[in-house]
Amino acid sequence: MRKFYKLASFYFKDKHSEKVDTLFRQWLVDDSDSEQKAQAMELLWNEVDAQVDDTTLRDLERLHTRLNLFESNKKRYPFIYRWGKVAAAIAIPLLLSLATYHYTKEYYIFNSTMIECTTAFGEAKEVTLPDGTLVWLSPGSVMTYPRQFLGDERNISLNGEASFKVAKDPNKRLVVKANNIEIEALGTIFSVVGYRDLSKTTVTLEEGKVRVGILDDKSSSVLLTPNEQIIYDAKGGHITRRKVNVERIALRKDRYLVFQEASFVEILHAIEKKHGVVFNYDSSKYENRFFTLKFTPDESLESMLDVLKEVNKDFRFKIKDKTIFVF
Repeated sequence: MRKFYKLASFYFKDKHSEKVDTLFRQWLVDDSDSEQKAQAMELLWNEVDAQVDDTTLRDLERLHTRLNLFESNKKRYPFIYRWGKVAAAIAIPLLLSLATYHYTKEYYIFNSTMIECTTAFGEAKEVTLPDGTLVWLSPGSVMTYPRQFLGDERNISLNGEASFKVAKDPNKRLVVKANNIEIEALGTIFSVVGYRDLSKTTVTLEEGKVRVGILDDKSSSVLLTPNEQIIYDAKGGHITRRKVNVERIALRKDRYLVFQEASFVEILHAIEKKHGVVFNYDSSKYENRFFTLKFTPDESLESMLDVLKEVNKDFRFKIKDKTIFVF
């Protein structure tokens, strides 16, 4: 028991390197010699001149509640419950450090405060993530991410459209989940169009490399190189890979609406998000029609509709409030 006392006493008397801290925590939470560890901590308490008040005990109780120590870990770490007043004097900071080590990185990712960033119809935002990654969020989009990127991943959820300029970190991959796909990147520039009310999800790579995987099919993944785009259609499970003009598509960060061989449904959907309107139409009428178009950031709804009339000679519409009836 004396060797455990000497080791614990050495640890608490001074600050140490991160490596020493980690080794001590590993030793302390290990199941072996728990009785001797408890005795060593009790001896240490007798040498501590500390006052325990209601605030201290409340803090400890809140900590216990947070870490779920009262029930789930009593059997695993019985020595913690033998410390008595030691806990009030020195164990609170120790338990906090233990939590950092013992509870898995996934636990902290799950329990991190989540930030939800939204854009209204007609609104766009530039967002800087905790790691320095820049995101351009398009109208009618929702992006969710943790206040801090803990663990070995930077996880982001997207419903909508966004462009990413990823801060480089070779030890912490960035993962964006949108609709039915997962995009993995380390340091790169790419864009995603993944609205949940569209069957197709599109990923376009401007710089670097990204790996795109289908969530329902873990075995299938595609590695994109610059100037490539992948389109996944959840309805039929089809994957299309093609070369694109990324300089043109990158204009979407500046609020241009840019389409390259896009379906009529995709174009109307983007105009809905841009101007906060709803199109009422028969989508089957415009199947197998694809268009390459560009609208300026300040282009009016009326101007966009005029362009659609030019490229679709049978396109007729009537506007009533915020609804556009196409016939």
